[in-house]
Amino acid sequence: MLYTATDRYALPSLHIMGRSDSIVPAADSRVLAEQFKSPIILEHPGGHVIPATSLVRDRVAAFVREMAERKSGLAADPPMSSHDSTGQN
Repeated sequence: MLYTATDRYALPSLHIMGRSDSIVPAADSRVLAEQFKSPIILEHPGGHVIPATSLVRDRVAAFVREMAERKSGLAADPPMSSHDSTGQN
């Protein structure tokens, strides 16, 4: 299997997946996300797109901001919740 590893990757990861994605099925995206210790997963009902909803934009912005803060040594809080299923497209 392509993603087989003895341990999960200890890297920050953000996975945005559409439940109607016909290009990369959500199940395949979940298999990839499971290879990380603390994946952040955003699901939406759409296809192979990143929806332009404020909820998704805010979560992506929060992830990027947290990564920037970690890099600069400012983050002391634990990472965001690991799964967020949005009902928006």
